[in-house]
Amino acid sequence: TEAPSVNNQWLVRVGPGRYDLGSSSLDLPDYTTIEGAGQDVTVITASGFADHTHGTVIMGNYGKLSRMTVNSSGESTYKTAVLIPSGTTQVGLDHAALLASDPTNTNGTTYAVYAGSDTYFWLEHCLLIANGAMSNYGVYAGSSTWITRLDSVEVNVYGSSSMSYGFYGRAASPRIKSSSFGVPD
Repeated sequence: TEAPSVNNQWLVRVGPGRYDLGSSSLDLPDYTTIEGAGQDVTVITASGFADHTHGTVIMGNYGKLSRMTVNSSGESTYKTAVLIPSGTTQVGLDHAALLASDPTNTNGTTYAVYAGSDTYFWLEHCLLIANGAMSNYGVYAGSSTWITRLDSVEVNVYGSSSMSYGFYGRAASPRIKSSSFGVPD
C-alpha cells in the first residue's frame, strides 16, 4: 500500500470499542485522519509516559482526529492525551474528548493537548480534561505556535497541588470562540 501523501490521504475509521495501547503511542503518519464512531463509544487509552515527547495519539502534518475519546492516565510522570510534535502543521481535533489524569495526585504533569514549538492546530467541539497531577494543562502551546484556534471547546483543569492552566501559550495568541475554561482558584 502506498504511504499517505498530499495525493493519497488516508482515512482510518475506528469502530466502537476500548483500545488500550498500554505504554505505547498511536503515531499517525502525515496526511492521516482517524475517525471514531463517537466520543462515547470509541476510546483509545494509554498508561502514560516517561517524558512529554510521547502521547496516547501523536498527530502528523495535515492530520485530523475526530469522534472519539483519547485518554492518558496512570502513575507515570507524564500523561499526554494528544501530542502535536514541534513543527507539525495543519492539525485538527474535532468532536473529541481528550483526557489526561494522574490518579495518585502526587507528582507528574498532565496535558490534554501538548503542542510543541512552531505548530499550527485547531480544536472544534472538544472536551479537554487534565487533572490530578502536580501540574495540569488543558492545552500547552509551545513557543512560536503559529495559529491556534479553539471553537466551542470546554476545558476543565483541576486537582493540582502546584499549577493548573486551561491554555498555556509560550508566545502563542489563540483565537478563542464560544469556549469555556474551568480552572481552580
